[in-house]
Amino acid sequence: MKAYRNTFMKSYAFLSLFHLSLAEDDFLCPLQSFVPFSMGGGSYGYSHMAAALLAIDDFNTRDSAVVPELESQIYQDCSVYIPESEFAVYDVSEPNIIPKLLVGRKSTCSSPPCAIVGPYASPPTIESSVIANAWDIPVITHGAEDPNLSGKKHPTVFRSCVNVHAMGEAIVQFLRSKGRTDFLGGLFRSGDYGIDSMEAIRSAAEESDGGLGFPHINVQKISPPFPGDSNEVNSIGYAMNQLKKSSYRTIFLALDVVSEGMLSWIADAAEEYQMNGGDYVY
Repeated sequence: MKAYRNTFMKSYAFLSLFHLSLAEDDFLCPLQSFVPFSMGGGSYGYSHMAAALLAIDDFNTRDSAVVPELESQIYQDCSVYIPESEFAVYDVSEPNIIPKLLVGRKSTCSSPPCAIVGPYASPPTIESSVIANAWDIPVITHGAEDPNLSGKKHPTVFRSCVNVHAMGEAIVQFLRSKGRTDFLGGLFRSGDYGIDSMEAIRSAAEESDGGLGFPHINVQKISPPFPGDSNEVNSIGYAMNQLKKSSYRTIFLALDVVSEGMLSWIADAAEEYQMNGGDYVY
């Protein structure tokens, strides 16, 4: 909860800077927040919403307990205020629903939104950016890692997280610090996030140490439905068995955050194939 609260707080701190040149008096900033209530058992959506409400209260009172930067004079003098009564939260588990929600909300609310906060994954962030670009307001995400969201394609998108390329480099740097530099196995889930994450990690591994790092890389794709028969291609059991045969003991997992139960199924397969001890690192 504190981590989510911190990321939302950083988003609101950005908003204050975004509007400093626009607001001489108190500046009310209604927000639209989009969270995945119906994915991953609902826990992500509710924890994000609770963190957002706590962050709004901290921001409005300039409480620096979570984000020390709020102690600075620039924030103390900032006139931006986020009215909780106009903070709208929507479920974005259904694909392509954000434009409809945004347009409908703007036509009924007393004040137009000054920002869109909280699309956690890349697809809803991309949907939001189209509307935000037309309205000339920012989209602030704390979880969208798609590298395509950087730069000219989506100029209104700002994020308080890294993209997948930076994440891949950090993972490889950590592995090298532990002496894991030769053999690298991986599981990635079919879909844009899994593929992008896998490619980022593999690219970082291949380019490390001046292009000499990780000369042996073996990645296996897994696809739903889960769990599957270990003899079925692209099932978790089949992929883990292939990694077992390769003898690679350093394995990365490129999964999405809403893969409910997937880590448990991978752990079950690791136990079945005796890949959960010794030199194995995940």
